[in-house]
Parts: sequence; C-alpha cells; structure tokens
Amino acid sequence: MPLMIYLVQTWLRAIDATSIQVSAPRDASQRVSFLSTLENIEVEPADESAKVIVNSRTGTIVVASTLNYYPLR
Repeated sequence: MPLMIYLVQTWLRAIDATSIQVSAPRDASQRVSFLSTLENIEVEPADESAKVIVNSRTGTIVVASTLNYYPLR
C-alpha cells in the first residue's frame, strides 16, 4: 500500500479545506519515525478556483488569472 494512502486511512483526517488532524502513534518509540515521515511528505497545492468578482456600484470586474475566457463571436 502506498505510504500516503496508509497515512490517510490510519493517522490523518481532514477537518476542512485547509486543516488536517493528525493522530500520532501511542507508542513513544514510533513517534520519531512517524514525525519524520510526516515532515518529508511533499504537498502540491491545488490550483486556485476560477473567480469573477463584479462591483455593481463602480462597474469594476476582477477576473482571477486561472479563469479562461474568450470574446463572444
């Protein structure tokens, strides 16, 4: 079983979109190895979601850089 799947199924739980709860092993002799494993996990953040913000008072439109848009033909 890949390491990340094992950690998620055994020790990690998502709290919300930005937080993870970690349960360390009860055995003190396993904690150093466990923390070393956690410390070396490479995390790639997800792409920012596309957003369009319209200020109706000023007529300003702000478009996130991740949004693909094309002129109407």
